[in-house]
Amino acid sequence: MFIRNNVRGIIYDIVDNEYCFLLIKARKGYWQNPQGGRKELTGQLRKTEGEIEALLRETSQKTGLDNLIVYPQTRSMIEYDAPRKGEHWHIKLSAYAVKTDSKQKIILSKKEGHTSYAWVDYNTALEMLDNYPEPIIIFKEVVEKLKQIN
Repeated sequence: MFIRNNVRGIIYDIVDNEYCFLLIKARKGYWQNPQGGRKELTGQLRKTEGEIEALLRETSQKTGLDNLIVYPQTRSMIEYDAPRKGEHWHIKLSAYAVKTDSKQKIILSKKEGHTSYAWVDYNTALEMLDNYPEPIIIFKEVVEKLKQIN
């Protein structure tokens, strides 16, 4: 079994007093929030990089965004098992609300395989997100925490 420690950014802006969320489309056709992590046999986190540092790096790599404000108090975590490439993976997914300006230019990483992006409202995000239920659960948790602080 492989363990993957992922961190995901629930990237948002407020436009006309409404939340809008950034989703990016993976080459396999599903939509997700920007995220990253690495496959590990032991599940040990990198000693040199914390979750928020990894979140900022991964978001910048995947979207080109660099004007980001992370809200640590919105952190949520979920663990789940998922088959990938014929292997059994245990996913440890943390997520944070991350504020940005939706007018910033998005530059998708061709290396990462993302093909398009969309700024969408909450309900549309729920309809579009991922092909596993856990990322939807964590999206809802982070947004609920975000609403409590805004």
